[in-house]
Amino acid sequence: MAAAHFRPSIMFCCKSKAIPVVVKKEEVIDSDVTDGSLSHVGEAVYDVLRKKHGNHHHSLWNVTSAKMVGSLQQTPNKSFWTSTEDPPEGHADWFPERMCEIMSMTKKYCDFMSLGAPDGLFMDKMKEGLKNICDNNSSASGEPVIVRLMFGNIIGECVERCRRT
Repeated sequence: MAAAHFRPSIMFCCKSKAIPVVVKKEEVIDSDVTDGSLSHVGEAVYDVLRKKHGNHHHSLWNVTSAKMVGSLQQTPNKSFWTSTEDPPEGHADWFPERMCEIMSMTKKYCDFMSLGAPDGLFMDKMKEGLKNICDNNSSASGEPVIVRLMFGNIIGECVERCRRT
């Protein structure tokens, strides 16, 4: 492992007053990376993360590998593609159900990404999936289960906080 080094960084605080802060930037080597295990894009990203953001290794970034659970899921499914009519109400209720099933299988980590924040049945099923992760792993090995949620911010879309006002 490379020697740790320190660099000053700038953190902006309230009232736009810049306050210098020293941030520990330690170069790391992830044990899950072996020769040829990452694509050329993955290698480039990993190289920047390990050199410039090593202090966030295992908290904000990590190198992992996984397998696809089942086949790619999409909605609306192909049967609606040739129709000029809107799909019937509830045509995709299976999708959040399947999402909950997959989340509930989590033993080590779950990454959930979406262009928009969940609501309605998606929110209900996400909560159920998270509860299942907790229930299924509460007395396991003592290792924490890592769940990372990432949502986009679509311009013009309002997230739950807006809907309550």
